[in-house]
Amino acid sequence: MGRKTVWRRWVAVWGAAAVLLQTGSCALTDTEVQRELVRQLVVPRLASLVSDSLFFLLDNALVRLTT
Repeated sequence: MGRKTVWRRWVAVWGAAAVLLQTGSCALTDTEVQRELVRQLVVPRLASLVSDSLFFLLDNALVRLTT
């Protein structure tokens, strides 16, 4: 079971790298396209990172206060 998960993860990583390399060769110079990529890809990931970090810190603080 564990080997299958590792194998799938490697396939996903290599597939994502191939897509990024292919997209990079297209030379995205249009500012509207760049803004749209940032709006759809970067902003949600940053929001998720901040949200998860804040939850982690507050959860740990609450656990320490209640024990």
